Amino acid sequence: MSPGVALVFLLGGPATNAAGILAVGKFLGKRSVAIYLLSIAVCAVLLGSLLNGIYQGLNIDIKTTLGHACDVVPPGMKTFASVSLIILMVYAMIRSKKGRGVRKAQKD
Repeated sequence: MSPGVALVFLLGGPATNAAGILAVGKFLGKRSVAIYLLSIAVCAVLLGSLLNGIYQGLNIDIKTTLGHACDVVPPGMKTFASVSLIILMVYAMIRSKKGRGVRKAQKD
């Protein structure tokens, strides 16, 4: 995915949630909603195209710059994080089951 596409998603996503659109429509009317959505779409696409143009103009390859996502974290750290997460999940499940038994006994 190009940096421009990512920027379009980041700009357009939060601005076009249902709650925001409904709020604009309720307070400002349907015409304002249309202008709001059109301005978000146009600005996001223009800025995304501009960002892609900057990357192409400077001859920057995003894949070369960032590398692969799997290379960011060392393998030992991945293993440690996975084991830690499993231990925490098991601990939470055990604690949750013990807590339920106590609550049921207190209610009776």
